[in-house]
Amino acid sequence: MGRPKKTGPRELNGRASRKIRHVKARGQDEMKTGIEARSRHYGVSTEKATDPKYESAIGRWCIAGKITQIQYAAAVKYQSDAFDYSRMISGPKPSGAVDLNRVQGSGTHDPELSAQRDIELKKRMSGALGAVGMVPLTHRVHVYKAIADVVVNDMDLPGQINMVQLGLDVLAIYYGMA
Repeated sequence: MGRPKKTGPRELNGRASRKIRHVKARGQDEMKTGIEARSRHYGVSTEKATDPKYESAIGRWCIAGKITQIQYAAAVKYQSDAFDYSRMISGPKPSGAVDLNRVQGSGTHDPELSAQRDIELKKRMSGALGAVGMVPLTHRVHVYKAIADVVVNDMDLPGQINMVQLGLDVLAIYYGMA
């Protein structure tokens, strides 16, 4: 009995073909279910559902016009830095959806280059957190929490929109986007 056979071209030994073009074609079929679900859930056409912005809460806020393109770019940059920093310090893996667009490799084998990159990342993260620390004291803790929840942990919390906007404005200035 077992599971149903994967459709598509086969090798001579009967396995599903491992050629790149065949694997990509199978991947498109496998992604179709997710795209259809995203389309139904958010009420958009299947063409729009393939937009990578629909993968995250911050991207959906950008599409809805709740945040600007500059704020979205700052969020993406901060999220990337936060994930890289977490990986650098061997922290826990981030929760949330899998980023299928992320390209990863074996990295560099030169420890000096790796150490230099780690130092630059530490400076960027401490600078970003320091920039958010410049938010007025009455909002600072709320902004930190909102950025962590919405941008890093990908939680859709519409009640935090004002704090997220404030934090992303500060990050956009820090990253030189505004």
